Amino acid sequence: MNRPESWRAEPDGRRQRTLRTRAAILDALIELVAEGVMRPTARQIAARAKVAMRSIGQHFPSREQLLAAAAMQLGTKIPRGEPVDPSLPLPERIAAFVASRAIFLEASRVFRGASMAFAPESPTVVQALDAFTKARRLDVGRVFATELAALDADERAVLFDALDLAVCGRMWDGLREELGLDIAAAQARVLLTVRALLRSA
Repeated sequence: MNRPESWRAEPDGRRQRTLRTRAAILDALIELVAEGVMRPTARQIAARAKVAMRSIGQHFPSREQLLAAAAMQLGTKIPRGEPVDPSLPLPERIAAFVASRAIFLEASRVFRGASMAFAPESPTVVQALDAFTKARRLDVGRVFATELAALDADERAVLFDALDLAVCGRMWDGLREELGLDIAAAQARVLLTVRALLRSA
């Protein structure tokens, strides 16, 4: 049986508006933090998002929910770089690993800044930061398992922690922000550091 065109379900306009408003609020919060407003007020967020202040409470009943949603949105947008094959020769492995980390570290700078601002108020954000730390440490252990396994327990722990810190966000942000280096220069210094650490193992 043929049905008239008017029978077809129309798009849910209310749901689309809800999604747009929610996205605008989160984008506004993230933009403000990226600009240096570490703890934006509801008024500031609403003004940037061009929504009524009450909309924030309607979409995010608590500040914890707002901060957690913003951290989640940021986290899902970060490119991870290509996984590194641990069977590659060590020089190739180091270069590939540092290149992959540089992609992630540069792309996640806003995430780190926002997360550090949100963490004092949000257990969910703290959990997200912990998850990123655990993932990084697992990757370091996986990529350099051969070199780490050749050491005794104490030396292995020292080298592992040194490698982990060499490729962490604090290291990258220090190179980019405190020293004012561009991406290529920052990556070159991380590469040199990782090479030196593994050469001394």
